[in-house]
Order: sequence, then structure tokens, then C-alpha cells
Amino acid sequence: MQAKSRHYTKLLKIQNLIRIREKIEIEISRRNLITIEDENSYLCALMESGSKADFIDAVLLSRRLERNRRTKSSLQAKIIHEIKDLLQISRRCDMLKARQYEAKYQEKAKEFTAMLEEYVAARCQNSPCVKSSSIPASLKFN
Repeated sequence: MQAKSRHYTKLLKIQNLIRIREKIEIEISRRNLITIEDENSYLCALMESGSKADFIDAVLLSRRLERNRRTKSSLQAKIIHEIKDLLQISRRCDMLKARQYEAKYQEKAKEFTAMLEEYVAARCQNSPCVKSSSIPASLKFN
């Protein structure tokens, strides 16, 4: 039975690593989105001051803004998808934690039951081969 709780512990560690990776990917996508927004504001400022910056072509700026718009929309969709994945992984982690807790509880209950059965067998059996030192002090009657 201990193998079951250890199995859940290993699965939980793996899922936590996956959850951390997803969080990092979301953060990277958000930073890329912020970078695109900063670049867009800079390009718009360049277009507004077109007379000062004659060396930059307006068509080039508009193409870059259009490409940034497409990239921004794809990044937003990617972030939404990554957040959904993160929520699924978080739910999976919660489920594994609950199963791990249940497995540990069952293990402790079985250990306690076995210990109690040993104690009852020792108390009921008045043979000289049963030593009172094998019975835990917390379960001894005085």
C-alpha cells in the first residue's frame, strides 16, 4: 500500500514540474506581448512625427504594425490556451493530492489495525512466549 502513496507522490512531483513550466511559458508570452505593445507605441510615435523622421518609410512602418497586430492576436490566443492548460494541470495536482492523502490515510489505518490486532492477540493469549515489551507503551493497560 505504501507503493500507492509513493506512486501518487511521484506523479504529483511530475505534475508540479509541468505546472511550473506552464507558468513560465505564460510569463514569457505575456512579456512578448508587452514587448510588442511597446514597439507598437514607438512605431505610432514615429508615424506621428513623420516630418522629423524622413528616413523611415511609412509603408514599412505600417507593415510592421500589421505584423505586430497579427503576432499580438496569436500571442493572446496562445496565452488563453496556456491558461486553460494550467488550470487543467492545477486540477490534476489537486486530485493527486487528494488521492495521495487518501492512500496515506489508508496505510496508517492498516498499520493501526495490524498493531491493534497484535495487541489483542497478545492480551488474549496468556502464553509465556508473548513478551509485554513487544506491545507499545501507549496501548498497555496498567
